[in-house]
Amino acid sequence: EVCLSSDEGAVFQTAFSVRDVHWLMEPPAAPFLCGVRVRHSRQKIPLGTVTPEGKGAIVAMEEPIRAPTPGQTAAFYDGDRLLGGGFIVK
Repeated sequence: EVCLSSDEGAVFQTAFSVRDVHWLMEPPAAPFLCGVRVRHSRQKIPLGTVTPEGKGAIVAMEEPIRAPTPGQTAAFYDGDRLLGGGFIVK
């Protein structure tokens, strides 16, 4: 169990939007579960559900992640295979 101070807890989020998604596969037509990496974090890639929306996507994480910040990148993975990614907007 992780104990967070109130200030630290405010930077953890479970969902965010991504714009300008570039797919390295056939663009998905439905939500799918995959690994999601924010920035170039070397930490374990957590699981999230990616819901495509036009040229963007909504990402809902299974566990809160620290500070997904607008302008940073989010990349989607199936194991070590990169599926696509885009820029976080909120």
